Amino acid sequence: MKENHPTYSDIQNVHQQLSDMKFEHWFHDNLFPFQWWLLVITLVLPWFIWWKFVDKKRINNILLFGSLLMLLVMMMDDIGVEMHLWSYPYNA
Repeated sequence: MKENHPTYSDIQNVHQQLSDMKFEHWFHDNLFPFQWWLLVITLVLPWFIWWKFVDKKRINNILLFGSLLMLLVMMMDDIGVEMHLWSYPYNA
């Protein structure tokens, strides 16, 4: 008796469909509302403030540490979202 397991191709097709659905949802529901612009401002404004007050003599060390920390946090967030430990729903 042969068990009916999904093939790798089946999984890839479903994954592509899910990616397309996520993009459509993001493009039509989450792009450019007020909250989106607020996030852009809260992303850009601290960089200007940080640049004004950062110790320019240690900029290489600070940027290296910050970049490594950012990569670690991004990887951990991606793993958490992929494992469905948390999500970021948005209701328009």
